[in-house]
Amino acid sequence: MIPKSACNLVYWRNPIQSGIVFGVSLSVIITFMCLSSLAAISFWLLAFLIVVGLNKLYNYVMTTFVGSARQDIFDSIFSSDIAISKQQADELA
Repeated sequence: MIPKSACNLVYWRNPIQSGIVFGVSLSVIITFMCLSSLAAISFWLLAFLIVVGLNKLYNYVMTTFVGSARQDIFDSIFSSDIAISKQQADELA
């Protein structure tokens, strides 16, 4: 059975999410039409790195100069809090 979130996405019940998915999908299709797969993947990864870098720069400027601490959206996705037990370290060594 199709999940409810997928149905909401396909039937445009949440236009912002559906628009983002449609725009990214259309951009990927057009990119692969015009470029080789290696070049297309390289351009998409470069665009992702630029977006992450600009977001980090924005958060740094807002925190340092304006003084308003904002939550970094990438911290919730890519958590940097990693804990490895001594037993796991011994197994990997």
